[in-house]
Amino acid sequence: MFNPIKKSASLASVLVQWLDFLAIWLGGWLAYQWRFASDQQWVSPAPSEQLLSLMTAVLATLFLGKVYRMWPGGALAAMVGRVLLGWSTA
Repeated sequence: MFNPIKKSASLASVLVQWLDFLAIWLGGWLAYQWRFASDQQWVSPAPSEQLLSLMTAVLATLFLGKVYRMWPGGALAAMVGRVLLGWSTA
């Protein structure tokens, strides 16, 4: 039987993981541009730096995927603590 609530929950989980990945990767790229770009000129990072940024985003996404779960009846403070710990680790 089709369960729309279960389907939307799994879609939301994937969407949150992709948003985490994009936020971390885009944040790394913007920080690189802010540090190394000159007036109106974008700088292309070296391949090793691109790989480092990509791997950081992938590992953080895999780790943070476990952070956003909330047990029914669980404490909000515990969830917020897991999110803060995850983001500080990333």
